Amino acid sequence: NLLKQEGSLSLAAKYFAEALSTAKYIQDDNFTKRLEGSIESLRLAKNTMETKAMDCAAEAEKLPPEQWKEKLDLLRKALGLVKKIAEGFNKTLAMSERVVEAIPDVVSRRTMGEEEQSAAMDALQEHAELLIEAGGTENFKRAVEVAGRVVDARREQIPGEQAGGQDISIGLATALYWRARARVQLNQWDAALPDVEKAVKIRTAVLGSQDVEVPKTLSLQGQIYFGQGKLPEALAVHEQAKTLREEVFGKEHLEVAASLSNISKVFNKQGKMSEAKKALEKALSIQRRHLGRRHKYVAFTEEGMGNLLKQEGSLSLAAKYFAEALSTAKYIQDDNFTKRLEGSIESLRLAKNTMETKAMDCAAEAEKLPPEQWKEKLDLLRKALGLVKKIAEGF
Repeated sequence: NLLKQEGSLSLAAKYFAEALSTAKYIQDDNFTKRLEGSIESLRLAKNTMETKAMDCAAEAEKLPPEQWKEKLDLLRKALGLVKKIAEGFNKTLAMSERVVEAIPDVVSRRTMGEEEQSAAMDALQEHAELLIEAGGTENFKRAVEVAGRVVDARREQIPGEQAGGQDISIGLATALYWRARARVQLNQWDAALPDVEKAVKIRTAVLGSQDVEVPKTLSLQGQIYFGQGKLPEALAVHEQAKTLREEVFGKEHLEVAASLSNISKVFNKQGKMSEAKKALEKALSIQRRHLGRRHKYVAFTEEGMGNLLKQEGSLSLAAKYFAEALSTAKYIQDDNFTKRLEGSIESLRLAKNTMETKAMDCAAEAEKLPPEQWKEKLDLLRKALGLVKKIAEGF
């Protein structure tokens, strides 16, 4: 009801659907009818809002090119409405693209006023973020291009700027960050690094290292170093981000868990399995405390822990983490995640069968040895025991 009140109809629908599912399960007829009424009311409200959005867009299309600012305002209003009712990214992205198409090719003070330039940059920035959130190679490429237009416009503003210089600098840092994020998704590590380094430098200089965006930008820098294979640099930057997050948010915050996950990946790549597990266990502990056991981020970390344990050969323990993650994937109805985990569990089953065969072979070979070769027999049986420990479900 709160979300409906503020106009976030698509999100409101999800909560009503959850509640309706429970009402039917507990066989509460009055509650069920009330919720069905709410959902019908929501459907009508969404239709009304969709009509308003289309009217705004249609009105915008009638305007001549020289009235691009009025056109932009109408299309951004339509976009705001579509965001509240759209079930997925397709409609939102399509409307956002129409917004961007209304903006002149050159976003410059030489061709437009300060207010017009600001509105254009905001629209471009919003579209770049939407493209990255939607995902996909073509969207990432488009995001690089769109964010690049904001970077160019922001850079043009800085020389000789007096009033508002700080906001402009932070705006440049934000645009550089999002362009770097898009480039990271395209594995364009070398192109992304200068953007993110500049963004960190600006934010630290203007707002100090306590600015919450600094560790987020450092984390992206760490991902870039990781992609480039510069593991010591990646670890140092992720450790720095973790320290800053602990200072700003406290040691048990979800942002700290994100840094710990990044640190675990670097340790794993370095072959430091013990350190990798320790970091990821801490991350998982924080996430479970804050999010519970039925959250997708918790399930992603459980999957990561399962992969780490499988890598070191602790197959029985890995299976438990994969099973936890799979339970959540099914609960949140994420089909791709479910399939991936089912594949991991099947792969684990095959690996366990292989390991069990090796253990039995070692034991059989040991049994063939005469008593005087007890030391060789002992070594073979201890090897078999080591393998059994990793796959056995119980004692």
